[in-house]
Amino acid sequence: LTPAIQRRVTDAKRGRAHADLSFVAAAVGLYRHDTGHSPETLADLHDRPLELPGWRGPYLDCDAPLLDPWGNPYVYWHRSGRVHELLSYGADGAPGGHGPGRDLRHWR
Repeated sequence: LTPAIQRRVTDAKRGRAHADLSFVAAAVGLYRHDTGHSPETLADLHDRPLELPGWRGPYLDCDAPLLDPWGNPYVYWHRSGRVHELLSYGADGAPGGHGPGRDLRHWR
């Protein structure tokens, strides 16, 4: 691919990753609204945790792990029940990075 086309492909993948992160963050927000706390894992958004009052999902319609545009699972963790972070490690699939390999983050 030419450098110009490669940049557009990279930009498109990063745009999709940002959209995915926003979509998953909205699902986490609905889960938290319904149950009173954040999910332990992203799997909790589509598989009902045992005996969880208020769960009105599935919040995401998927049975496999959520993958970013580079084929790596999205990373999720939460702290104090309300703050959560979602991220993709970008093209290099590793924390940090520069250019196309830099991380994409969404947190609340």
